[in-house]
Amino acid sequence: MPRRPTKKWFDACVAGVSSKGSAYEPNAVCGAVWWRKPMAERRAIAASEHRHGNWPRPVPFDPKTWQRELTELDLFIEHDSTMYTRKKPYLAWVREKLRAGKYDAARAPTQWLRWVTDGAKRYADVHGVDWHTMFPLPLREHLAKAVARHELGRVQRGEYD
Repeated sequence: MPRRPTKKWFDACVAGVSSKGSAYEPNAVCGAVWWRKPMAERRAIAASEHRHGNWPRPVPFDPKTWQRELTELDLFIEHDSTMYTRKKPYLAWVREKLRAGKYDAARAPTQWLRWVTDGAKRYADVHGVDWHTMFPLPLREHLAKAVARHELGRVQRGEYD
């Protein structure tokens, strides 16, 4: 959801309002116009400018460049006693879904992402770092996929029974 107008749209709006000379603050007029637009129209404006390359493209996540942080977070959440107690409901969820035959391997990382995010926050509390800059979302998603695969195998082998 685009909260702010795109630079291209806003600059064009300010230029148009300024050229008429009737507004005391053209920036305020354009801001008010933006917020009164329907959300669908705001999304369409933002999407059209994104397609033409006016926004910076996100850099794809490369686990090799974040290997140290991945290993650090993985070791922390696997060996912290608080994180193990928080892991038990997720393991129960996996066992229940497997027993019912409704386990979806594609949706499981979404569940484990919550646990990994809790681990990142706990790591930040213990070590005094900023958790969302040290462990960005693509890193946590990558780790959640690995944890989902790993824990599924452990549950299927009966390691938690």
